[in-house]
Amino acid sequence: MIHFPPSEKSKYCMKDPKDILCDKVDWTVKVGSGFFVVKLFFGDPTVKSKIDLSINKKSAFSGIVEKGKLKIVEKKVESIKDHITISSECEIDCNFSMAKLSAVEIIPFEEKQGAGKEPPRKVEKCGGSLIRGMHI
Repeated sequence: MIHFPPSEKSKYCMKDPKDILCDKVDWTVKVGSGFFVVKLFFGDPTVKSKIDLSINKKSAFSGIVEKGKLKIVEKKVESIKDHITISSECEIDCNFSMAKLSAVEIIPFEEKQGAGKEPPRKVEKCGGSLIRGMHI
């Protein structure tokens, strides 16, 4: 799980002294060059969340996710310098902006495949790890 702290513009970060971390967080992964389909899975089982997530500086989702709901967003993006970066930057109504990203799925985009269609899954043994959602 990746936690994106509240915006520096939120009431939690404006008070002195701050009782929570308010530093900007970016999550970056090296993927190689080209286009990719990125799926973001987010939500919080305990509280309503204001989510403002971007992929490579382009908005992926901005809105409210109700308590206990899972939101899945899928975007086609081009890597920048072989990397994909997910960040949170709240602009409006930032008091409850605290994104919790549960999972990220990145699939190479192929024109004939189309966005959102996964390639056939292949099982790889990896020492008891989860690979593409399958326990090995």
